[in-house]
Amino acid sequence: MIPLSVNTIIRGDDALISIANTIQKHFNRASDFCFRLGGEEFGIICTVNTVNEIYHQAEQLRIDIENLHIEHLHNNVSNYITASIGIAVCDGSITAEILYSQADVELYKAKESGRNKVCMNCPAKK
Repeated sequence: MIPLSVNTIIRGDDALISIANTIQKHFNRASDFCFRLGGEEFGIICTVNTVNEIYHQAEQLRIDIENLHIEHLHNNVSNYITASIGIAVCDGSITAEILYSQADVELYKAKESGRNKVCMNCPAKK
């Protein structure tokens, strides 16, 4: 589960649509599920072969969202909208509620550590 928060949307619906399209470009397999959680938060459920694969996929998504160059004058991290991404990895032995909770913890770690970052609950990454 990957919740991600797009830092304060300025242009509303157009920005959300651009970001959603970017997410779908990265997670477009039949087994990938991308959805809006509410506000500026999106969720992604996907399967991967390795934790490195999902980390790098999320990192590229983060970069591509910033590279949309949607202006954000009040962002302390960049002049553009950025994304904070939290990843929870599981082997199928936990409930969906626990998985979401773990991903949410990682999302807030990304936000609290400076935003525009990817944080993951698995030590074997990058």
